[in-house]
Amino acid sequence: MKQRGIGDIVITCSVAGHAAIQWEPVYSGSKWAMTCFVQTMRRQLMGNGIRVSQVSPGPVVSALLADWPQERLQKAKDNGALIDPEEVADAVIYMLTRKRNVTIRDMIVLPTNFDI
Repeated sequence: MKQRGIGDIVITCSVAGHAAIQWEPVYSGSKWAMTCFVQTMRRQLMGNGIRVSQVSPGPVVSALLADWPQERLQKAKDNGALIDPEEVADAVIYMLTRKRNVTIRDMIVLPTNFDI
């Protein structure tokens, strides 16, 4: 990317990298570290034509919820407590399709009834 003078790096992190999750101190700590890493990498690559961004979703339907019954997953989605992975992918596509002079540094993607 540096040789070409153009590129995009999008890191998927977590909302826990922006707000401490009291019942997940190790997870939150690792995500705060990731956020710092991404910000540092962005500064190192600035001026090389490389945009560095981070998308931080809240609760997403994933393998971590594989033990949830389907009806519980659907109820959580219907109640605005979970989002689908495709919604995070849509956010990434939005970030990548901005004009080259625009970097969306961080994007937090949350279910409607979830806050940090």
